[in-house]
Amino acid sequence: MQKSFINTSHTNPLPGRRNEVRIPWKLFIRIKPLNKQHSKNIDAVLVDISDGGIGLLTHASFDIGTRIAIEIGGSIAAIAEVVHTGQDQFEAQPLVRLGAKLINKTGHWVF
Repeated sequence: MQKSFINTSHTNPLPGRRNEVRIPWKLFIRIKPLNKQHSKNIDAVLVDISDGGIGLLTHASFDIGTRIAIEIGGSIAAIAEVVHTGQDQFEAQPLVRLGAKLINKTGHWVF
């Protein structure tokens, strides 16, 4: 597994939040909840990335603790667990902002 160059030595006072530096990113991806039967792929935008987690925007809401598969370019790139959710808005459309902790990165992970 590749290691990142991001310094993770500082502490974060908010539980469930990433300690690592977040790098702004904009990548259209698909996510699929793994905790539910008969779930389908959902469009999302990856908005930031760090060594330990990702920030996403989507129209679908997820419960905290839901494990999701992150699909990039037709391949599963990572498995993540939703650690926080919130509301956001883009061009007058309501969106759900998700924070997810990376659990498993595959060789396809672009980081």
